[in-house]
Amino acid sequence: MAEDADVIVVGGGLAGLVAATEIADAGKRVIVVDQEGEQSLGGQAFWSFGGLFLVDSPEQRRLGIRDSYDLALQDWMGSAGFDRDEDLWPKRWAEAYVAFAAGEKRGWLRAMGHRIFPVVGWAERGGYDAMSHGNSVPRFHVSWGTGPGIVEPFERRARQAQASGRLTFKFRHRVDALSITNGIVDGVSGAILAPDHVERGKSSSRKVVGDFALRAQAVIVASGGIGGNHDLVRQNWPKRLGAAPKSMISGVPDHVDGILVLSGGESPDLFALRGTAATISSEGRLVEALDLARRFPQARIVFSGVEADVARAAFAQMGAPMDRFTFENRARNSSSR
Repeated sequence: MAEDADVIVVGGGLAGLVAATEIADAGKRVIVVDQEGEQSLGGQAFWSFGGLFLVDSPEQRRLGIRDSYDLALQDWMGSAGFDRDEDLWPKRWAEAYVAFAAGEKRGWLRAMGHRIFPVVGWAERGGYDAMSHGNSVPRFHVSWGTGPGIVEPFERRARQAQASGRLTFKFRHRVDALSITNGIVDGVSGAILAPDHVERGKSSSRKVVGDFALRAQAVIVASGGIGGNHDLVRQNWPKRLGAAPKSMISGVPDHVDGILVLSGGESPDLFALRGTAATISSEGRLVEALDLARRFPQARIVFSGVEADVARAAFAQMGAPMDRFTFENRARNSSSR
């Protein structure tokens, strides 16, 4: 049977776009299959903060952050806790990715026009030292333009490859099965879904109007895993972790009517001295609150914490939609209810 392409990529999110554009640039023919419509190209990365893991970057060095491949790998291994035979390939992947993040990753992105916000955040900071879990130094680099800023270079490259005939998009094609011949995955099959022009982030129709089958030399599954299907998560929950949680959250919900942002990093002393908003750390919370306001224009945002008055001044200076913000300055800590 003739092949439809050299490679089939399942999933039109950021991972799928990265894989497809690299394949197309290598001169191969690639098909990208996704159950959503064209308006959702880029997947959930579009909604993200655009945070990137980079090691020993110019942004870190400018801020006096000392980082290295060895330190980053030690942090990663401390978090992963690889201790089983089946951890061989995950461990090798981790070693390769940390090397990528400490080497060509930033330059590769920059050559595509990607830029980085000059403040490095400290996500997953863990135990505050290199012998425990988490990042022992800040490594969270925010893309200029957040999620859309990291999606744009790859969407642009994909459109160029599409125009040249090396890349084909098949939207509203849901992959339900992989075809295997002599132990080799050589294709996909599934259902064609009815066209649906629902806006990005909303649930689309699952009405089936046909079926399809495609063949290729190789198939890359970049569908984001099973995190969005809580039933599958529970079925595959590791026994060593005990019972799966009764309540789970994942991805982008169909509807957001309210957002809570916890304060942190604002400086009341500098605010009182200068008469203008000032921050000392965790500036990302302010930026994230503004980004959430943009992404969910109907939602109200509650900014809670002792420094909320400083945040109010900062948001006013930045032209935030103040009628949608509520500032609460009595909270001293946070807990889940």
